[in-house]
Amino acid sequence: MADKFAELPEKHELALGQWLAAHAGVKAAFGANPVRIRSAVDDRSEMPCIQTGEDGFRPADRQGVAARVVTSRIHIWTRESGMILLKRIGGAVSGALTITDVDGVNNGFDVAGFRLVFGEMVLEKYMRDPTENVRHGVLDFEMRFEPAA
Repeated sequence: MADKFAELPEKHELALGQWLAAHAGVKAAFGANPVRIRSAVDDRSEMPCIQTGEDGFRPADRQGVAARVVTSRIHIWTRESGMILLKRIGGAVSGALTITDVDGVNNGFDVAGFRLVFGEMVLEKYMRDPTENVRHGVLDFEMRFEPAA
């Protein structure tokens, strides 16, 4: 059964970056700044930026249905004296990745070959970095995937 999920990590990472870069709310939050998505790369040379790639994949089979829960950690980096831009981008990412509504209906995020069953934010934290005027946000999301029919 595990082989059904062999491609999930790579496909998830690709879909996540594309979804965030194209999401209207994320684009609006960046304002005049270009939307910068750094996938599994520790590059903060240009800010603001979003970093993805810290994901965990664990079995979540239920009642004979194969599934995986993906925990995605997203970092947001800005250079500002306050935290307004940081929290604006964080709110937009949260909106983009609060993936299912209260009835469990997928609001658009798609990973080829897999069906998203559930997704929600489980952590939101905003901090000051020791570097002058650097701000850092951390958002964790959990998403449950099953193989597409």
